[in-house]
Amino acid sequence: MTGECQVHGDPQVLDAHPKAASASGLVIERVVRLWGELDLSSRDDIRRRLADAITAANRVVVDLAAVEFIDCAAIGAIVSAYAVAELSGVEMVLRSPQPSVRRVLALVELDRLVPVVP
Repeated sequence: MTGECQVHGDPQVLDAHPKAASASGLVIERVVRLWGELDLSSRDDIRRRLADAITAANRVVVDLAAVEFIDCAAIGAIVSAYAVAELSGVEMVLRSPQPSVRRVLALVELDRLVPVVP
């Protein structure tokens, strides 16, 4: 099975968050849901979806709950997106990785770079 990506429809508007507040004081959050096996074949799609989310929001949540496998190509796409988010002042977090994916994130120390939330 090849991994896939989905950006949840309209951005969600949340209460203000000091690090990611827009000029109006609201947080515009985009959730990018990834699932399946994330590898070289899904890398470009991950890059595109994360780039789109970063330009449309001031907080991006990368939902990893349904990801069964992640390799270095997909991790590279996430690291690249995180660098762009940081330069753009956009908060980016990884959410709910399964234990096997969490182990890979820890092994490559991605969890030390990008915040991981439940």
